[in-house]
Amino acid sequence: MPRHNIWGERRGCTLLPAGGDLAAVTGRDPGDGRAVLAVFYNGDCAICRTRIATYQAASTGRSRLIAWCDVARTPWALRRWGIDGDRARRRMHVVDAAGRVYGGAAAFARLWCELPGHRWLGHLVGLPGIGLLAEGLYRFNLAVNPAYRDLGGAACGTRHA
Repeated sequence: MPRHNIWGERRGCTLLPAGGDLAAVTGRDPGDGRAVLAVFYNGDCAICRTRIATYQAASTGRSRLIAWCDVARTPWALRRWGIDGDRARRRMHVVDAAGRVYGGAAAFARLWCELPGHRWLGHLVGLPGIGLLAEGLYRFNLAVNPAYRDLGGAACGTRHA
């Protein structure tokens, strides 16, 4: 599979999870081959993987290019932005074309703004106060949901931050 081009650079975040069922790049190419977002998710987490597959299906051919990177297989992918592999696996991260990094609920909001059928939700979470509430709910869900805890290395890490 060819490597994708994000912001005019070649990157190594195109590794597909076992089975190759998730696409590395989705969306409609505006002609320059550059992705508007790079989404970094934990492919070892079944919940994360399922949610990302839903977002990839929503973006296929109906949004601008979005690059998807499984940090469980490429833990060094966010090192450039000062995020180590362990921290990257604990939270979803999004990097936009300007190089801004979003984590947690803000990452979801930024991604939703690009996805057809989800844009309203992205704009809603971006409103003052709503973003803080969404981040609190994000952290609460990760803290109390046993599916996100490390179960012999099969889930999302020791605990999401």
